[in-house]
Amino acid sequence: MSKRLRTSLEWKDGESIVTAYAKPCAGPGWSNMPIWAVIRNREGVMREACIQPEQQSAGMHLLYRISSAINSEMTYEVEREITGRKV
Repeated sequence: MSKRLRTSLEWKDGESIVTAYAKPCAGPGWSNMPIWAVIRNREGVMREACIQPEQQSAGMHLLYRISSAINSEMTYEVEREITGRKV
């Protein structure tokens, strides 16, 4: 992990990435393509941190659309299972 990204994520010794996923967002006149990282500390406490497009590596950019598609489908399936109806 680059020093710049460590600083941006407020990375501390002993932390680890649990998962990371792409979640695009947009509103009137704007859009963003962040990656959200779920980080666990030594005590097991988790937090979420945002990786902005300009902080993403070439590999992150390459995987963005796949991650976004899978995240959307997984979210749909979990919501459908919880609610018992189509979402």
